Amino acid sequence: MSGLQDLSLSDNLLGGPIPETFGNLQNVTMLSLNKNALTGPIPSTIGNMTSLKGIWLHNNTLNGTLPESLGNLISLQSLGLGSNFLSGSIPEFLGNFVDLVLMDLNDNGMSGSIPSSFQSLTKMIYMDLGSNFLSGPIPEFLGNFVDSTILNLQNNNFNGTIPESFSKLTNLWDLYFDRTGVTGALPSMLGYLTGLSSLRVDQTKLKGVIPPTLGYLTNLVSLDISGTALTCPPARSSCVITQDVTSAFCATCFAFCSTCVMKPPSAANTSPQMQVLLDLQQEWGQTFKGWVAGGNCSLAEHVTCDAKGMITKIDLNEHSLTGTIPPSISQLASLRHLNLHQTGLTGSIPRTLASLSNLTSLDLRENNLTGWIPAGIDGLLNLRYLGLNTNRLTSSIPPAICNITGLTTLDLCYNALSQSIPECIGNLINLDGLYLFNNRLSGSIPGSMSKLVKLTHLDFTLNKFTGELPPTLGRLTRLYALDITNTTITCPRDKSSCVVPQTQSSAFCKACPTFCSTCITEPPSPTPSSPSPPPPTNSTTPSSPGSVPSPPSSPSPAPPSISSPSPAPSPVPTPSPPPPTTSTASQPAAAPSQSGGGMSTAAIAGIAAAAVVLGLALLLLGVMFWRRRRTEAAAASGYAGTNGEGKNLAAESALQDTHHNEDGPEAQAGVGWAAAAAAAAAAAGGRDDPGAVVDVEAARPDVCREYSLVDMEKATEEWAEKNRLGSGSFGDVYKGVSPYDRNKAWAVKRAQVLSNDFQIEVKEMASKHHPHLVRLLGYCLDFNPATRKMEQILVYELMHNNDLETWVGPGVANPLSLRQRLDVLIGVAKGLQYLHEFGIVHRDMKPANILLDAKMQAKIADFGLVKLSGGTAMGTTVAATRVMGTPGFVDPAYYKSHKATPAADVYSFGVVMLVVITARKAVHVTEDTHTNLRKWPSAGRSGEDEGGCFWSAGKQGCISH
Repeated sequence: MSGLQDLSLSDNLLGGPIPETFGNLQNVTMLSLNKNALTGPIPSTIGNMTSLKGIWLHNNTLNGTLPESLGNLISLQSLGLGSNFLSGSIPEFLGNFVDLVLMDLNDNGMSGSIPSSFQSLTKMIYMDLGSNFLSGPIPEFLGNFVDSTILNLQNNNFNGTIPESFSKLTNLWDLYFDRTGVTGALPSMLGYLTGLSSLRVDQTKLKGVIPPTLGYLTNLVSLDISGTALTCPPARSSCVITQDVTSAFCATCFAFCSTCVMKPPSAANTSPQMQVLLDLQQEWGQTFKGWVAGGNCSLAEHVTCDAKGMITKIDLNEHSLTGTIPPSISQLASLRHLNLHQTGLTGSIPRTLASLSNLTSLDLRENNLTGWIPAGIDGLLNLRYLGLNTNRLTSSIPPAICNITGLTTLDLCYNALSQSIPECIGNLINLDGLYLFNNRLSGSIPGSMSKLVKLTHLDFTLNKFTGELPPTLGRLTRLYALDITNTTITCPRDKSSCVVPQTQSSAFCKACPTFCSTCITEPPSPTPSSPSPPPPTNSTTPSSPGSVPSPPSSPSPAPPSISSPSPAPSPVPTPSPPPPTTSTASQPAAAPSQSGGGMSTAAIAGIAAAAVVLGLALLLLGVMFWRRRRTEAAAASGYAGTNGEGKNLAAESALQDTHHNEDGPEAQAGVGWAAAAAAAAAAAGGRDDPGAVVDVEAARPDVCREYSLVDMEKATEEWAEKNRLGSGSFGDVYKGVSPYDRNKAWAVKRAQVLSNDFQIEVKEMASKHHPHLVRLLGYCLDFNPATRKMEQILVYELMHNNDLETWVGPGVANPLSLRQRLDVLIGVAKGLQYLHEFGIVHRDMKPANILLDAKMQAKIADFGLVKLSGGTAMGTTVAATRVMGTPGFVDPAYYKSHKATPAADVYSFGVVMLVVITARKAVHVTEDTHTNLRKWPSAGRSGEDEGGCFWSAGKQGCISH
């Protein structure tokens, strides 16, 4: 590894400590281990990597202090250590890194003051010291960081006033003092920070009048003064500001701005950027707010600008425009995103558009564009997404497109493109989606396409292709959608030397099953007469699964292979869901009974009757599960879920917890039968943890993928209301379709409250795989330029048969059979036990959080969302400021103590069992009373209700009492 310069293992699930032997990599200039689960201190040997210019260790669980040896890294330019558990003071030697431009120590346990040596860091652009325990005054010398764009000091113990020297930070975009102890007035000099877009001083000791000079901050879009003693200036009749009433300052001090004299815009002051917008507005026959002479692009709708007033995004998606794309748009040199999807534009794509070298996304889909794709399109060197589908483009695919090697999506379908696919298409090694269907393309499929190893979707339909499908496409291990229908493409016929390292379920083998059935599925072993293969490059073997591979003590001839892709799972067929039922909102549960007297004869009889019925149900449950497992050898012995005496720890713990319930005899009886029921179900089923799970797809999914906000908006059709499934404590839930596979349905959950620990919690949830847990497929942590805020989004597999509440309860037209109900309860018990084995308490077990897949298999949803929705972290015993849960299902002991334990989940599961078996509601509400179902077994029963059946599944097979 002597020649290795860039070591990047970020965004994986690597665990364990950072190997000491990394110190041998003395030529490495960039070390990226961020977004993993690394533990322990930063090894002192890192100080031997004297060529380092960048260290990225953020978003791990590293602890300890910063080793003194880091002071040897005098060439360091970027230091990313945020979101760990580092402690101690910030060392003085960091001030020796005079070339440092980025420092991230956010979200650790650092203490002490900001070192005086930092005054040497005059090249600093990004400094984040937020969420630590730093104290003392804010140093004046921070005002000398004149190139800084981000300065975050939030959530610390700083005191004193905001330094006047900050008036020199004219390049600053974001300034955060919130949740600190700063005092005094808000300095008027902040009005000179003309690039400022976000200012947070909330939850501080600042007081006095907000200086009117903030009205001059034309780029300010976020101003937060909540939790302070700051007040707006009094209304005046002669004040002059340079904003309108939609600005952040005027939104905060509306009464002041409403009486101000606005400076009229001057055409002489119109910037070149705004002049382009005026030209576009005239060409397209539309008028947009803020597209005016002398205006500021930060106030222009459908436009995003940077702090320097340069336009970076134009989004006119589905607006009705006329005319063409004018060549003047090429003057927007900073443009990164251009979305003119479905706007009705005509004419050709201007050649000058290719000069926008910063463009990363170009969306011209569903217009009436004609002509051809510009031959110089390779000027768009940074392009990642190119959408040209559903136009009238002709001619061929220009070979120049092969030079845009960062392209991930190329969508050319529904045009009139002709001739063959250029052979150089194999250069687009980052391509994961290639859409060519419904054109006039001809010729054979290039063999170079086998180099597109990241390709997931490939569609050749409705073209004029001829010849055979290259057998080398079988090596595309990530490809899960390949369509050659409505073409004359044939499958390969020569099977003498084919190598298809895939299973029969792969996309290639689904398209050519006969070929694959007789094809060699593994590379052939070399014969004695053939030359020996070269030695493998992956010579480094991790010491344990998930750990960071240690480099050898002596240099290796080649670096290790970082990752190997895995095929994505096949889509699951979707049955028709049952008709929706009308649900009644649950009312608050009655206060737990505090009486301590003895029970009546009727109550004892009721408990006995309920015990008999539940006993029969559990007996059936146990017998069915035993029959299912009877062919497995020695399934009940030696598993990790037992103690030394072979007892089931989860069942034993649940039963012991019932003795500590202080809710009186009736509630104790309720908790007792609930705990016993869940414990019996768990004990009957054995321990379905990672050691016992045999469903490979469920226990080892491909990856928890990070998606972009563009992906999420495509999946949900821009958060269309028709796709909204509902809302919960985390936020709104939408039905989505993967933009990479239109047959894969998603449940997309969009956070309404952002969490500082989002990535940590996502990593925790993504690491939990079980057949009876809803699987987390991915997440999105991305900046939304429209709202100027971060988005936190979770992507789950969509459960096509809705939740359990849809299938049980009063009035259900087509309820589950007894066997189905027992299967559901067994599955939930297994999933719940799995969570408890990892110390995760769900805290909101109820039928609405139990989802059913296409095979009616139960899966627990929303585990791990408590912290992300404003609760506390996942853990075996958790103390919280508020109770999380649903009335009727909440454990009374948890309700009183605010301490969630596995017993709280077991109690809730017991109520779920009653709901499923009896088809009653957890809380029965009348005009005068409301009754908890948990008290029903002990309340005695008079007469025959529910038609004499213990659950309302018609009259067939019901258990009478």
